[in-house]
This record gives sequence, structure tokens and C-alpha cells, in this order.
Amino acid sequence: METPAKRVAFFVDGFNVYHSLAKSVRFRKYLWLDLNCLCGRFLRKGQEMVGVYYFSALAHWNNEKVKRHRMFLSALESVGVNIVLGKYGKVTRSARLYDPRRKGKISVIYETFEEKQSDVNIALYMHKMAVDDLYDEAAVISGDGDFVPAIRLVQEGPYNKRVRIILPVNQRGTDLSAVANEKAKIREKHLADSQFPESITLPNGMKLRKPDQWR
Repeated sequence: METPAKRVAFFVDGFNVYHSLAKSVRFRKYLWLDLNCLCGRFLRKGQEMVGVYYFSALAHWNNEKVKRHRMFLSALESVGVNIVLGKYGKVTRSARLYDPRRKGKISVIYETFEEKQSDVNIALYMHKMAVDDLYDEAAVISGDGDFVPAIRLVQEGPYNKRVRIILPVNQRGTDLSAVANEKAKIREKHLADSQFPESITLPNGMKLRKPDQWR
């Protein structure tokens, strides 16, 4: 009797992946990333992909960023990626900045936006899908150590799921690597070989083009 293929579900921390690429002059050109294709490159013999789940949020205060992000979401949906959106919330932070008039550092209080819910959403999806026995292995694409408790939960009984960490470029993920069953790393070749075409035509006739800012 043929052994059933091991089911792998991919959970993509969109915020973590985006910033690993966007902050690098070398890797920014790979932002137009076909995540379904990328995840497929990490399947091994005897495994099958049972879903790619992308978690992120829209930067609602910046219309141009939202426009690019929505275009990217449409491209992902066209290849079967499941989109789970959280939101940004305002947070108050402080910083020590040098004041040339006082010739010393001063404390500055400022407001900024911080992504909310995505980490929680990933943990919830991993757990719920483990409860429903929808995968044998969870492949988490992130370097964020906040996922350690969620990983431990699905590894333990009664679930006993394997967890593989796939680290984005420029990410170490030391905490994650310590608890995962296995670790892999996204290389530049993976990114280069997993790009969407420059232009995509959706079934409804809508055309998507790689944003100029991502070149």
C-alpha cells in the first residue's frame, strides 16, 4: 500500500517577509514574490502542500502603500494563496535624541503605527488547523520569536505536529530555531526563481503590474 503524502501547511508572516526584503537594496527587487511558488520549493519528496496562508495588514494611512499592497494581494489570490488581514493600531513610543541646542540628548514622545493581530492570527490558524488535523507539518515563514508558544502548543499531544521554520533573508530566528523540528533558509535563488510575471491578467480581465517602487 502506498504511503500517504505528508501534508504541509505554510504560514507566512507577511510583515516579517516584507521588511526582510524592503530594507535591503539587494533584495528589494524581489518583493513581487509568488508565495505559492516559493513555498512549493520547500516541499520534499513524499510531501504535499495543503495551503499557503499569508498574514498581514494594510497601512491605511498611506494610500500609495495600500494600493501596492492590494495589487500584491490580488496577485497572491490568483495563485490560490489564502489572505488573512489584521490591522494597524496607534502606539505611543519614546526615544532619546540628540539636541544640538542643548548639546545633549532629550526624551521625545511620539505616535506611530504598529501592526496588530497578525501574530495572533497565525497562532490561531496553526492551532485550529492542528485541532482539525488539516496538516502533518506546519511550515512557518518568519524570524519572529513571538511564535515560540504557538509552535510548542501544536508540537505537543494530542496534536504532535512537526514544525519547520523557514527564515526570510537577513533573519536569524534563534528562538524559533531552538524549538522547531527543523530549520530552512530562504536563499536569493529561491526569491529569483519565485517571482510573478511582470504583468498578470486576472480572470476578470484586470491587469496587475509589478510596482515601479519594487524594481
